[in-house]
Amino acid sequence: MDIKRHLKSALKQLGFDKPRKGKLNFLYATPERLQSHSFIEAMQYSDIFMVVVDECHCVTEWGYTFRDAYLHIGDFINKLKHKPVICACSATISADSLNTIPDRLHMDKPVILRSDLRRDNLILLKKDVTCNKKTLEERLEFRIKKLCKLIDKYHKDDSVLIFAQTTTYVDALYNILEELSPGDVTRYHSRIEPERHKKELLFDFLHGERKIMISTSAFSMGIDVSGIELVVHFNAPISMTDYIQQIGRAGRDGRKAHCILFYDRSGDDEAISNSFIKKIKKQSAKAAKTIKSNLNQVHNFIHNDNCMVSDILEYQRQHEVKTCKRCTVCAQKRRNSR
Repeated sequence: MDIKRHLKSALKQLGFDKPRKGKLNFLYATPERLQSHSFIEAMQYSDIFMVVVDECHCVTEWGYTFRDAYLHIGDFINKLKHKPVICACSATISADSLNTIPDRLHMDKPVILRSDLRRDNLILLKKDVTCNKKTLEERLEFRIKKLCKLIDKYHKDDSVLIFAQTTTYVDALYNILEELSPGDVTRYHSRIEPERHKKELLFDFLHGERKIMISTSAFSMGIDVSGIELVVHFNAPISMTDYIQQIGRAGRDGRKAHCILFYDRSGDDEAISNSFIKKIKKQSAKAAKTIKSNLNQVHNFIHNDNCMVSDILEYQRQHEVKTCKRCTVCAQKRRNSR
């Protein structure tokens, strides 16, 4: 059997011969695809000028947790006949990742270009939703009432984006809010099937047919909606990177937008996080350790008395004046000083 001939035929059918022939200007691929032997063979002798790693914070955020293929992008680059220019982009990279990612991608003497990440049109707020009721159901009812009040207060004409930590919470919130605002609410998470239905739900929100979206973190990257006036974290996010990505959906049209982070002192959100860590630990102790570290950063961000904007910029190795005058903490300090 002529294996090479059959392999070439298969690669041609998949379109993998086009880069080698110079017929493609751009080729989009997942990190998992870069580990495919047939893909590597097709790319090895192609004239690739540049490899762009978009949302490169995922190399460390996801590579050490549930998508280890991100950690091997650099290995793929090393297998190419001619080393290409490597461009890694992110608006939410942490200071630690800034040191790690160039090594993981095998970048030689990288030049780091940074823009000012401040978003003066975003009003960052923390909201204590601690409830002393005995049952979880009662405490969630209290939190949902707070959410409804915020929607009534800040939701005018544009869109609202609500992040919940689990698909169960997303579905529960959807059922409640859809009853209160029929035809105006949609949802998005990985378990919605079939895929076509998920795309329809996303389309409705992106085109303004439904104004309130409830989602897990699945919605936070690569989504650009110009008119989001309110982002609410119903539960604490799983990492600072997730939080920054998610509030970054707000106010993209330049108008003022509110980003409200719910937190509680009763341990309900912590219980969800601990359950998630326990589940991940069965697959990878290292991944569980990374997630726990990320959650500790979020916990410190929520419960300290620092300016929220300063904390975010310090996380990304940028600096801010002592008071931003627009977050919960700074507003409270101003009131106390009067």
